[in-house]
Amino acid sequence: MFDVNELKNKVLDGYKVTKEDAKNLIDVPLDDLANAANEIRKSFCGNNFDACMLINVKSGRCSENCKFCAQSNHYNADIEIYPLLSYEEIKEKSLAIYNSGFKRISYVASGRKVTEKDFETMSKLIEELKEENKDIKICVSLGLLTKDQIAALNEAGVDRIHNNLESSRNYFKEICTTHSYDEKLDTIEMIHNENVMICSGGIFGMGESFEDRIDLALQLR
Repeated sequence: MFDVNELKNKVLDGYKVTKEDAKNLIDVPLDDLANAANEIRKSFCGNNFDACMLINVKSGRCSENCKFCAQSNHYNADIEIYPLLSYEEIKEKSLAIYNSGFKRISYVASGRKVTEKDFETMSKLIEELKEENKDIKICVSLGLLTKDQIAALNEAGVDRIHNNLESSRNYFKEICTTHSYDEKLDTIEMIHNENVMICSGGIFGMGESFEDRIDLALQLR
């Protein structure tokens, strides 16, 4: 019989959960599962968390057809649409957030990838903000990046680059067909090789199975 507490204790000792272990967790009563997960959280993360404030620096008219996203040009969501905010406006918003006490800010831009002009604007801004505010942490979500762009962001001082896998490899084609899972993995691998911190995750509730969720978690690990 599967014992969630036995698995919990193994994880606390450094054990890496297998796919079979994770599948066994599906049928564990929620309270037991939550209590075990909470002990693991306390051990590895303590009671601290890192809050991040987002700035949507470019909104709408994305060429990609991700079914979950209101910014896609393939759908008719009622959203505000605008090109990249000006250098001055992004900096003003950033400093307002920073001075309110939040030290981590993330710039999110709609689209498969940013234009070279927009990329240069963001890189210059990041470099300036990092020079002027030594404890500010800056993250970016700028779509599919090239190796040179990732290197440039690293040089500018970016702390973390975001690129979500969204779901498992098996289910990804059900939510997006305009770019591939491998394109995302390639971008994440290049970020890793540049020694920049990676922010990546997924979305639950899009029709995927529990096994898809497990596969996503193992891929992210």
